[in-house]
Amino acid sequence: METDKIGSVGQRVAANMKHFRGRMGVRELSRRMTDLGRPILPSGITKIELGQRRVDADDLVALAVALEVNVNALLMPRDPAAQGVELTPDYATSGEMAWRWAVGEYPALHWEGDRILGGWETDSRTVSIALMDLWYERVRPYEDDDERDAWTRQHGKQWRAEMRKAAEDGKR
Repeated sequence: METDKIGSVGQRVAANMKHFRGRMGVRELSRRMTDLGRPILPSGITKIELGQRRVDADDLVALAVALEVNVNALLMPRDPAAQGVELTPDYATSGEMAWRWAVGEYPALHWEGDRILGGWETDSRTVSIALMDLWYERVRPYEDDDERDAWTRQHGKQWRAEMRKAAEDGKR
């Protein structure tokens, strides 16, 4: 596998970065990055936007701060109606479900050891309230137990119904 090749997520970051930069010049974005302690030359900004330079996690966070967006806005598709959104080279889903995963509403997939149990499109019987609670605790550590319990009660039935519908619609 080529490690230098920029994958679909990196390409999405490049396109979103260019979109959110809008009319801001590359020199201005470069200056902001320097002010944030993550200097990237204007030529580096251009290379990122052209898909010729990779972005590491530290740069990604600083770029989001400099562009006044959150990291998800750079990582996720701008169109939630998009289909075939790759989260990894071998796993794609809809734009809506990718966003729901990114904001902590749903896990992308459930694993049991080395076996995939499924994601939101799985048979809802395989997804227990305990798994939902564990997911919620992992992605929302800033909320207390009472808030997590209330979320589980409120969204549990809705979550499983949406997963069932996604499976019937063939979303993936």
